[in-house]
Parts: sequence; structure tokens; C-alpha cells
Amino acid sequence: MIDVKIYVIEDDVSERAIMVELAEEVSESVQSFACPEEFEGAFDDKSPSVIICDYYFRRTAKDGGDFLRHFVREYGPAAPFIIVSGFVDVKKASELQLDGAYICIPKPIDASLVMRVLRKAVNDAPDRLDQYLWNLKARPVLEALNPKTLEVLLLKLCDMDYKTISRRLNFGIKNVGYHVNRLRDSEIPGLPDGDFRQKHWAYLLAQELLRQVEDDTGDEI
Repeated sequence: MIDVKIYVIEDDVSERAIMVELAEEVSESVQSFACPEEFEGAFDDKSPSVIICDYYFRRTAKDGGDFLRHFVREYGPAAPFIIVSGFVDVKKASELQLDGAYICIPKPIDASLVMRVLRKAVNDAPDRLDQYLWNLKARPVLEALNPKTLEVLLLKLCDMDYKTISRRLNFGIKNVGYHVNRLRDSEIPGLPDGDFRQKHWAYLLAQELLRQVEDDTGDEI
């Protein structure tokens, strides 16, 4: 087994037990929580991990989408974030993936599907963590740039091949294209105003350009 933690967040006791049992098939380290609030403070951003989270919680005003967006704000691509729900249609699932969800799995739970997704997510988790740790190093550099310089970096990167960006950032090519086009259409300068998704993707894209500069020169940021 790959040494990856799996966090299960599900308020239904029986479904949580099923998820935990499936997760234990692919990881020796599984923790479960009844709601996102219980999960707060438990996430280890120094170890590869996967989050599998219900969408609808009976005893909290926030849903899995709210928690996903909060997680992305704090940790970016640090861990594959899987949404499981019987209340998410195709349109909503697409929106959640644009927000950063790894994938949305429908309920009732299909054990074979969950296992396939978990195995893939566990394999991807170390690369996601590496990206997050690199982001921590790059962020101060980006914040030190003046808005015009950052605008130039972003616009230059927008001309890159989507496949290259997709592969390097571990995001689907459709998502990359969507956000690059939003950046092209926005009046940047620097980090664009507006919702956090726009800012988050601006950072991701700028970080990728800085990474390329680092690769080309052999110098660390």
C-alpha cells in the first residue's frame, strides 16, 4: 500500500462505515468525521492524503461545496478532494470540478467505482502534495511582484499549450482552458478582482511559469 492518509467526511453513520471499509482497502491510515467542522484541524498538509466528502450535511448550513472551496482557498491542490452525493446533478458536478473537486461520485454508493477512484486518487496524492509544497515556496515571490509584472507573466502563460499546463498542474484540460480563457477576458492587472477561483487560478498559472523559469535556469526560486 502507498502511505497515503484518507479522510472520510460523511454524516450518515452506515454510509460512513462503508466508506471507511472501502478506504481501508487502499490505505492503512483512515480517519472519519461526521461533518467538515470535525475535520477542521485534523488535516496534515505535510503528508500525502485524499479527502472523500459527502455533499449534503443535515446538521450544518454548509455543504460539501462550501467546504471544498474553503479547502482550496487554504491548501490549493494539496490533496485529491472527492465529492460523494445523491443530490448533485451533472451541471453541479461540473461546477464542483471547476472549483477544484477531483471527481464527483453519485449515490447510492457503487463500491467498485469508489475503489477505482480511491486507487487513482491515492496514486495522484504525492504529486498533489508536491505541488502544494512548491506553491508555498512560490507564493511570497508572486506577492512581491508588482501588478504589471504579474500581468505580463499571466498573459504570457495564457499562450502556453493547455495540455502542458494541465499535466503540470494535475488538473483536467477542460478546467485549464476554462480558467485561462477567464483570465484572458479579465482586466487583470496583477491578480484579478472577483471570486477566489479566479485568484486561485491566477496563482496556479503564474506559479507554473515560475516553475518553468526554474527548470530552464536550474536556479531555485
